[in-house]
Amino acid sequence: MIDGFCIFERGGTVLWRRSYVPLKGDPLAVFVRSVLLQDRLSLQEFSYDSYTLLWELDNQRGLVFLVIFQSKLRPAYANDLLQLVRKEFVRQLQYTKSANGRAQCIDTSSDYASFGTVFEDVTAVAEKRAKQDSDRKSSTLTRRRSAERIKNAGKQSEQRPGQQPRSIPDENQHPDTVSSEEYITRKRLPAPRRVQGASHRSRKPKTKTHKSEATASSKPRTKFMRPSTKSQQEEVSNLDFSAPPPEDYVHDEDADLKEFRERYLPADGERGNVSTSLSEDDDAEEQAQGGVFSYFKALAGMRTLTRSDLEPVMQQFRDFLISKNVAKDIADKLMESVLTSLTGKKMDSLTSLTSTVRRALDEALTRILTARQSTDIVAEISAKRNMKVPYVITYCGVNGVGKSTSLAKTCYYLLNHGFKVMIAACDTFRAGAVEQLRTHVKCLGEGVELFDKGYGKDAAAVAADAIRRAKELQYDVVLVDTAGRMQDNEPLMRALAKLVEVNRPDRLFFVGEALVGNDAVDQLTKFNQALVDHQSGARPQLIDGIVLTKFDTIDDKVGAAVSMVYTTGQPIVFVGVGQTYTDLRKVNTRSLVNALMK
Repeated sequence: MIDGFCIFERGGTVLWRRSYVPLKGDPLAVFVRSVLLQDRLSLQEFSYDSYTLLWELDNQRGLVFLVIFQSKLRPAYANDLLQLVRKEFVRQLQYTKSANGRAQCIDTSSDYASFGTVFEDVTAVAEKRAKQDSDRKSSTLTRRRSAERIKNAGKQSEQRPGQQPRSIPDENQHPDTVSSEEYITRKRLPAPRRVQGASHRSRKPKTKTHKSEATASSKPRTKFMRPSTKSQQEEVSNLDFSAPPPEDYVHDEDADLKEFRERYLPADGERGNVSTSLSEDDDAEEQAQGGVFSYFKALAGMRTLTRSDLEPVMQQFRDFLISKNVAKDIADKLMESVLTSLTGKKMDSLTSLTSTVRRALDEALTRILTARQSTDIVAEISAKRNMKVPYVITYCGVNGVGKSTSLAKTCYYLLNHGFKVMIAACDTFRAGAVEQLRTHVKCLGEGVELFDKGYGKDAAAVAADAIRRAKELQYDVVLVDTAGRMQDNEPLMRALAKLVEVNRPDRLFFVGEALVGNDAVDQLTKFNQALVDHQSGARPQLIDGIVLTKFDTIDDKVGAAVSMVYTTGQPIVFVGVGQTYTDLRKVNTRSLVNALMK
């Protein structure tokens, strides 16, 4: 039995709904937020809590029919019910177009309460059909089994009474003691498989007479390790940061600081603040369509779009997205979603199929990349500063993507907004990680402090102590740097989950390269899954923001942004477009979509 049914417009207006039991949470709102707004219509179904949601679209009228039921009690008539309700609802309601071109629904009654009786009748028809199909399948299976039993009984009756089944004689039995027919049958059978290694055991080892070999075999063999050279011993000792440095050791911090200032600080005369947008021009003119997008111009003027008409141009757009570095499976799902949303929709006269698909894809990408939560961390920090509690941001990601540099850029951004920042050195695994952060802190100047406890310590405990210390000293922000880890490294992923669960940061940022395509999906999926698996709470904290590095090296191949946002549903907070502290940008959705569709 179903738990609920809802009919609503794509714009959000609920036309009719019915619930048979009180629903836990709001499945309809979750469906709109997680499926419609993220263009996941290519999914066959959607799971939320203990519910499964199925839907049917009427693209011509902009309607969505949604059925909700328990995942463990799936009704057999759910899909049939959606089709029947859609057909009956459209038949009973008259749709016209207003002057502005928007579809309007006109019912004979003042509301849609009269549809309840029709819905119950349609539900009864769907249940009856499902029962008939089940009975038909059951009877077919029964007849098939009966036929098999009759067939087997006929084979057994062919054997004469009292006749014993013919047996294969023993292989060691002499041929003269069996009949010729049985002997021929036995010879035609495949030989039994020999046990592996049996032939080697049956053979006698050959005697070796060589004197040196005989002498060597009489002594037990031992494994000798080649003594390491002096240079190798020095290299290993240099990697050990647990012991204090020798008394005569002098670290040239001034040289490191000079190098970092030349590399990261803006040059003289350069603007010393982070730009607020990736592109200041939101209204970039769309270039003339050419190449692949002009291939289907001949299909202009069609009235109703069918799946067979759309599939060829969808394939061209799919290949185009992959060439822009969108992950293959994401491109497949995205184009399937666009295909589903356009099938059955009427197209304006003198409008090409290419422009229609392009416009639908542009809208889908805009919906995907538009943040559904605030990305203004400055406002969030200001609100929490009034509570006298530091705002905590944790950075995570794979090895070598630029987590520490992105953290330093964010610190520079926050310092320019007047916040006091403490950096927690929780990368206690990589040699030189603490020294790198210490040099960044000296390069950034006043208003920032480094909290570290050296190497080999528990990262979760270091972060907790840093947050406690920042609260005592009234710091506004704590930026937590973590060790780079591959998504398949379970011990390090378990340590990251522990750090997140113990400290519950305000934001958990994933730092990834803009160059990656399919790897981005694998990294983000496994990071989130590891956070779910290794946190014991009922509501584990997951990645809620993305920072893309090396964004200046990809030109218009910005597909990794689509892959990451589509995978997690979380926004891109910053992108790195260079090496200096000022090379940090906020993402403008319109400019990102224009670059992708260029």
